Amino acid sequence: MSRYALNPNLWDYTPTDEDIVWSRKPTESIIEEEIIVHHASLVFIDVGGQTKERRKWCQCFSDMTSVLFLIASSHYDEHYQDRVTKEFRNKLREAMIVFEGLINHVAFRRVSIIIFFNKTDILKEKVAAGQSNIRDEFPNYPARFDPFRLQDVQTFMVEAFVSLVNQSASESAPVPATARPAIAGRGSLSGPSFSGTTRNDIAGIMRRTSAPGSANTALAVSTPKPNVPPLRRRMLYRHFTTAVDRRNIETVFHAMQDTVLQINLRRIMMS
Repeated sequence: MSRYALNPNLWDYTPTDEDIVWSRKPTESIIEEEIIVHHASLVFIDVGGQTKERRKWCQCFSDMTSVLFLIASSHYDEHYQDRVTKEFRNKLREAMIVFEGLINHVAFRRVSIIIFFNKTDILKEKVAAGQSNIRDEFPNYPARFDPFRLQDVQTFMVEAFVSLVNQSASESAPVPATARPAIAGRGSLSGPSFSGTTRNDIAGIMRRTSAPGSANTALAVSTPKPNVPPLRRRMLYRHFTTAVDRRNIETVFHAMQDTVLQINLRRIMMS
């Protein structure tokens, strides 16, 4: 049962900002929002992570500078039943499959990647409770990491996702100083491998059945500049976030803005 509920008996009730933050509605269409930052236009395109929504992603593939990929970090021990095969799948592993197939697709070879590991508050509670061992779901969890230490679990997740990015076209980027309070650790391109999770065909990824809410992707798009040469290497950034923590989101959002603006500046200088 949800720990946060509204009282239906309050007939004159007006939702507060906190109520709105705690409310949830899945993305069921393509939503575009333009934000002006330092006289620069940033266009955000939000697309749903559900299987039926993935078929719409191809409409947003052109003229992107960055991909913002949202992951529920607390889903490491949660499962869902596949609608086709009826087998139960791990939600975090499914998010990894979607991420790998999407980010290594040719349409994304020139974009930078920003990963948001969301639901840090729930992850912290699970790890602290000591009732769910991540090693039970991921046997290749390094022996040097404590499965009940938050920073170790977060570092493992970062390295796991970073290792899925095509190494020949990417590099792990330093985290902006303004975002470091939200970062658990730095990933490397030598993270653990996950056998059986490779999905190179984006069409196949779109057809897969996934758990509702297991992964959601937002595409940050700047005003395109004609004849911009491709970036030689993709930059990878990562943040641990709590969507209902306004201070945390403000910090991460400002860091993300700086990241996207810096990316655009590099593209302009290379043109």
